Amino acid sequence: NLSDENALILPFDVEKYEKVDEKVAQIMQKFGRIDVLMNNAGISSRGTVLDNTMDVYQRIFDINVFSVIAITRAILPIMIAQKSGHITATSSVAGKVGTPMRSAYAASKHALHGFFDSLRSEVYMHNIEITLVCPGYIKTNISVNALNGSGTKYGKMDENQLKGMTTEECANKILKGMKSGNKNSILAAKKYWAFI
Repeated sequence: NLSDENALILPFDVEKYEKVDEKVAQIMQKFGRIDVLMNNAGISSRGTVLDNTMDVYQRIFDINVFSVIAITRAILPIMIAQKSGHITATSSVAGKVGTPMRSAYAASKHALHGFFDSLRSEVYMHNIEITLVCPGYIKTNISVNALNGSGTKYGKMDENQLKGMTTEECANKILKGMKSGNKNSILAAKKYWAFI
C-alpha cells in the first residue's frame, strides 16, 4: 500500500554519482534508515575491443561500476550503524563469461564481482548481506540502448533479449534469492549453466 507516508520517489541520474549524498540525506530525513539497496542501473555495449573508443569504456564503467561503488559507499555507513542491511547488485552472466562484442560490458560486470566479493568479507560481521544477481536474457531494452563502438546507441533489439525472461519474473526470482540468503543468484536458463 503505497502512500506519501511510506513511499519516496527520487529520480537520479547515476552518471552524476557525485550527487548521491544529497539523495541519501533525503531518504534518511524521511525514513531514518535504509534496509535494502538494490543497485540495478546499467548499460551494455555492442562493439569489438578495437572498435570501442575509450569514451565507451569510460561511460560503461561510470554507469555500471563507479556509480554502484559510490552509491554503496554512501549507504554503507548507515547500514553499519544499524547493524543490518542487504545490498544487492545486478551483474550478468557476462560477469562470469565474456563474449564477443561485449568486452566493455563484461569487464564492468566482472569488476562488480571483485568489488562485492571483497565487500562481503568486510561487512559480514555487521549483519549486512550481499547478493550479486547474474541474469541471463531479460526482456528489456538493454540491447536497444547499448553503446556501439563509437558511443552512439546500438538501436536494435537482440533476438535473445526479445525472447528473454520478463522483468516481473526476474524481479520475483531476485527477491526469492535475497530472502533465501543466496550470495550469488544465477538467473540464466539452465542450458547456459554449463558455461558459467
